[in-house]
Amino acid sequence: MKWYVAVVSVATILSLTGLAIISIKFDPFQSGQLIKFLFFCSLFVSSWGLGTLFFLGLKDDFTPAFRRGLWLAVAVSGTIMLSRLQLLNILNFSILLGVIVALEWFLTKTFQHKKEESWT
Repeated sequence: MKWYVAVVSVATILSLTGLAIISIKFDPFQSGQLIKFLFFCSLFVSSWGLGTLFFLGLKDDFTPAFRRGLWLAVAVSGTIMLSRLQLLNILNFSILLGVIVALEWFLTKTFQHKKEESWT
């Protein structure tokens, strides 16, 4: 196992543990802004880590898996934030996913092009 997979695994386990502790110990209706911030940060990191490990299991290439895990975390967090602001509908969700897919397609084409031109 590479060292960066171990780091992502440890970060994911720690963030899932923090997410569980926050979910069990604190009431979301009576907690302050700091607890909500910590909840959403740990949710973002845990979904990023789980997405990275999932995509790494599909194809054994870390950089695209890490990037796609980030986009998955952005989609999950964006959906929850739109829901909390009561703006979640099919149009906003489609726009969010469309932007994420377009960015991923652009980055994949850009990095693939640079990899083909590489001298090494």
